[in-house]
Amino acid sequence: MESNRPVRRCGVKARQWHTFVLRSNSIFTNAVYGPRQTAYSAEVQILGRLKSCQSVPMKGPIADSGEPTLAYRDAAGRDQTLPLDRVHNQDLALAGPWRTFRWHRGQPHYSGMYWSATMRANVVYESRLELARLLLADFDRAVVTIVAQPFQLSARIDGRIRRHVPDFLLRDGTGAGTVVDVKPAGLLAEPTVARTLAWAGELIEARGWRFEVWSGCDGVLLTNVRFLAGYRRSWLFSEDLLNEVLAAVGDGDTIAAVERRLAPRRQARTVRPALLHLLWRGEFTADLHQVLGGTTTLRRPRERAA
Repeated sequence: MESNRPVRRCGVKARQWHTFVLRSNSIFTNAVYGPRQTAYSAEVQILGRLKSCQSVPMKGPIADSGEPTLAYRDAAGRDQTLPLDRVHNQDLALAGPWRTFRWHRGQPHYSGMYWSATMRANVVYESRLELARLLLADFDRAVVTIVAQPFQLSARIDGRIRRHVPDFLLRDGTGAGTVVDVKPAGLLAEPTVARTLAWAGELIEARGWRFEVWSGCDGVLLTNVRFLAGYRRSWLFSEDLLNEVLAAVGDGDTIAAVERRLAPRRQARTVRPALLHLLWRGEFTADLHQVLGGTTTLRRPRERAA
């Protein structure tokens, strides 16, 4: 039996799906380990900024009668298995990755760990595409918890036990959860992938969680967020400097204008990194679909501008 339930494909316009490939190891290193001596050739929309989503019909099997189960690894490293309808978001907040990562010569994808400012800890990923989605989640101020490979979902489908491990669970401040599957656009039409996403998405949404299938986003947006991630570590900035820069920014100022305003007391090489950190923190907003640079216009969020 098949369902025409829509599955969300987020961040990509209809008929313009693409897998964003990280094109430069130097850019990747900047995002994960910190800024290099890089020209500020970048200009970046913040908060609420990552929600351009399309829904498309995806056919797949409906779960057979029987009780779907969810298995997760708790903070103590113990495996827990419960009926799906008895699992709550808070149970999964500290879950460890379900799968064990392997690295071997010639493997077609890149696994690794990313230090998340949201989690104040490393979060694992299994591909560069997963890393891209992880960067966006870490940047989104609405996200308060990021769990990689949060659980294994099991259900009897078409008379057989099927299992699926999604890539991320994102929780916001209200406790609402979004389960994310990251898949290259080129794989979505494959029957096995399509059916797995269909039955897993059906069960996840029936549980009350949102379900997102992510295949990439605007390249400029992702490049800018990756660039800003180099300035995400709060302990590298003094609070006195951040407070001074924050007080100097008026709504509608450009980055260069703030640097000139503070020039008698602060050098631009200290002001700009502080501004970029404050952008990462969401103290200001800017157009993330334009390259970030001196002419970038900074806006204060409405609640701060009031």
